[in-house]
Amino acid sequence: MSKYELLKKKVEECKYANIDDINPTEIDEINEIKIDTNISSADRIVNFINKVKNPYIFKVNDTIVKMTYSSNNIQAMDCIKKIIIKNT
Repeated sequence: MSKYELLKKKVEECKYANIDDINPTEIDEINEIKIDTNISSADRIVNFINKVKNPYIFKVNDTIVKMTYSSNNIQAMDCIKKIIIKNT
């Protein structure tokens, strides 16, 4: 299996990981991940996926974050605006 096929497999497996099944001490702190900004964006993505245990689940200042994506074409900022409007 090529290194890109292995990365694709890792990404697919990580996408469906249950956050409750992961030990919080084993989740990467995003601020500690160093990525070379002098390489292409494609190489930076590959570099990030290689460095983290799960590219969808990480910590930001000790807060656990799980990234998910939807195919509904609604942008994140639109969702945030709806939440703010709904709760004000």
